[in-house]
Amino acid sequence: MMVPVKENRNKQEAKKRLTTMCSEVAFVGPLSVKEPLCPRKMPFIYLDGGITHQSLIRRLGLEDSFLTIGDNDSYCGAEDEFDILLPRQKDQSDLAAALEELNNLCRESKEDGERGDPKLETLHLYGLLGGRLDHQLAIFGELFDFIEILAGSENFQSLFYSSHHNQVEAIIFQGALQREIHGTFSLMSLRETRVSAMGDLKYPLEHHGLKAFSSLALSNEGFGEVTIHCERPILLIMPKGV
Repeated sequence: MMVPVKENRNKQEAKKRLTTMCSEVAFVGPLSVKEPLCPRKMPFIYLDGGITHQSLIRRLGLEDSFLTIGDNDSYCGAEDEFDILLPRQKDQSDLAAALEELNNLCRESKEDGERGDPKLETLHLYGLLGGRLDHQLAIFGELFDFIEILAGSENFQSLFYSSHHNQVEAIIFQGALQREIHGTFSLMSLRETRVSAMGDLKYPLEHHGLKAFSSLALSNEGFGEVTIHCERPILLIMPKGV
C-alpha cells in the first residue's frame, strides 16, 4: 500500500466527514463534467483536477461531505487544498489511492456494527471518461478490483457519466442488473466469467462463458427491459445518449 507523502492537518477531519457511510458515493475526476449531476446529496471524493468542479457541485447542492486527494499534477493549485496529498512518483493512480481510502472506510463501518451504516452499493463517477486510452483502461481495472475486494458485494455498480452529456455511458457491476436499454450495447470483462443477458434484446445469452476482452458480447441491441447476471465484475457499455 502506497503511503501519502503529506497529510494535510485537516485530513482526519475530512475523513470524519465521510465516516458516516451511505449507500452511494461520487468520484469527480479532472475531465469535463456536465450538469445536472447525481439525483441526490451524497459524499464526494475529488481526484486531483476534479477539485475544479467542486464549485459547480456545491452550487447544485449535491455535496453532503467531501474528501480531496491527488498528487497535484492536473490541478496545480495550492497543496493545502488537498486533504491527502500523494507523491508525484508512485506506483498507483490517484483513483486507486482514493479507492483504498474508501475501502478502509467501508471496512471500518462494517466492523462498527453499532452505527448501522448502510452498505455501499453505488459509485457515481464523473470526469473519468474520454481521456487517454491507457488511463481509461487503468480506471476500469481499478474498479474491477475494487468491486471484487469490497465485497462479495452482489448487485454493486459503478456508473460512469459521459463528459459530453449527463447520461450513464458505462456501468461496471457484479451480480444482477436490470435496466431499460434502447439501442446498441456491449458487455466486456477484464477476467474470464460467465454471463446471462435476457429480456427485450436481440441476442440473449444464458450462462455463457465470456473470456477477457472477448468480442462475443459486442454490439447487442436492446429494445426495452434487459436483465444481466454475471459471476464476476463486467463492463456494460451503454448506447450513446441513453
